[in-house]
Amino acid sequence: MAHDDPVAESTAPAGSAQPPSAGPATSAAPGRSVELPLRSAELPLRSDMVGWAVQRVRRRRNRISAEIERNRRGEPVVPTWVLTVLLAVILGGWLALVVLS
Repeated sequence: MAHDDPVAESTAPAGSAQPPSAGPATSAAPGRSVELPLRSAELPLRSDMVGWAVQRVRRRRNRISAEIERNRRGEPVVPTWVLTVLLAVILGGWLALVVLS
């Protein structure tokens, strides 16, 4: 049986360990599908993406542990009562603006 597709299918035996190779994209006549390569050269490899994710998780863990250490040492921070007063002033100003307008 003749095959009219310009992109040839793999002729590797069924038990072969090699996956079928995808040829480069070809221009096809109207109405015909074009087979694209399995992976574009512009996309990063999956192993690169996994390595990037692992490094990101490690950096995040390091930042969190550094913050915990700073909190344990008691470095100067804004006291809670100051934040509470600031929130009350903002909410009071907003409420006054709504009621008085």
